[in-house]
Amino acid sequence: MYKASLICTLCIAQYISIGFFSEGLIAILRQDGMSLEQVGLLRFMGFSLVFGFLFAPLIDKIANGRYKKIIIAAQCLVVAILAVISFLDIGQNLASIILLALMISFISMGSTVASNAFFMKISDSFGLEKINASKFAGTMLGHIVGNGLTLIIYAKFGWNATVCFLAVITAISAINVLFYKENTQILTNESLKFKEMILFFKGKKAWLSVLFLQSIGICSAFGLLNPMLVDIGWELELIGQVLHIYGMAFGFFGSVLAGFLIGKFGAKNSLIILVFFQSFSILSILFMLNGYTKYYQVLLVCALMYSVYVAGMTMLSTIMMQKSPNALASEYSIQSSANLFFQFIAFYLGMVLASLFGYATVVVGSCVFSLITLFYFVKIYRYF
Repeated sequence: MYKASLICTLCIAQYISIGFFSEGLIAILRQDGMSLEQVGLLRFMGFSLVFGFLFAPLIDKIANGRYKKIIIAAQCLVVAILAVISFLDIGQNLASIILLALMISFISMGSTVASNAFFMKISDSFGLEKINASKFAGTMLGHIVGNGLTLIIYAKFGWNATVCFLAVITAISAINVLFYKENTQILTNESLKFKEMILFFKGKKAWLSVLFLQSIGICSAFGLLNPMLVDIGWELELIGQVLHIYGMAFGFFGSVLAGFLIGKFGAKNSLIILVFFQSFSILSILFMLNGYTKYYQVLLVCALMYSVYVAGMTMLSTIMMQKSPNALASEYSIQSSANLFFQFIAFYLGMVLASLFGYATVVVGSCVFSLITLFYFVKIYRYF
């Protein structure tokens, strides 16, 4: 139970700041009249995470099996930068805020790489499915706090109070990690050489295609929820409640369900089952576009979308760990970086296409693409 809470609190701290600047800020700026193409670029706020695999060998070497020190140092730096941002005005200092947020993203990249290795280090006594369930539950709670609660705080108390809140939550998590007694065992031969990392997907083209297709199918539609609610007239406080708090709470259900399915059917079989239901779940967004925008109606759509999204990410992460037996940080990071890259592309692509052809066209297209992906996964099942 203690390990689960440790993983959750660590993931909360790693996600809340990037989540707020890459998604919560989208709602704020979209309400102020910024275009879909412009706010869509904020999705790339966490793009540095894509390049985590390049730093993984260095982190493995510095940590020498002890990742706690890297995690704590990174979180302290994030708290310091958030303290600076809290004194800036979003209307007059937006460029400076974005620049500092990019610094937070870069620091969080190193912390995330170290944390993933740390999670796998304690997995022997905890189980990969439990590790990933706790990990994504923490990430989703970070989303609730970073995107939902912060939007409510912003609506009521303003920018400075919102950023100070992010700093306090991050500091609390750092203290929790500080008191954890890490195993003193030093792990050797953990880092991949860069040449080996570049060639990691050689012979794994089918698995790379799975990461790409799954990301495009769900993320191109999933990323539309935030600006869509702004465009249909919802207030930021309501968006924070329904989309990022109550709706996101069902992400916990998706994470737990994924852990159960993986334990019963295996990660690959569970992913195929998930993509089947995901394909039709995407169409639920059309209800909002056709006037079904009452509180409980939007909540049901958000709950469904978050459940399938989180379950899918949990399953992919489990398979990534299964494919990382030799280098805890490096092998997992190269896969995670590829997956994140595809997600960023899908999020931005969805917004650009929506600005050109409308939300409905993108939603239907994502559904069709997801169905095609399902048949492809079945065909290449033995190869990934």
